[in-house]
Amino acid sequence: MTGERLEDGIVQEGGFTDGLGAPVTVVNAGCKERDVDGDGVGVGVYRCIVGFADGERQIFAVTVRSSGRWVADAS
Repeated sequence: MTGERLEDGIVQEGGFTDGLGAPVTVVNAGCKERDVDGDGVGVGVYRCIVGFADGERQIFAVTVRSSGRWVADAS
């Protein structure tokens, strides 16, 4: 995993919802390594700023697991 691959995955896979549980569209994401392993696999935590179709932006701590799956937690 790289920051760029994670950004692409966040935009393409989405999976974000609003406060009422309705899906929201992600239009862009920017991610930087925060606490990522040093062996080149990219497993760990990234800090990502995610932009939504309504113009809102939110910061997330995104954890990438060894399987390549990721989970976002609002910061």
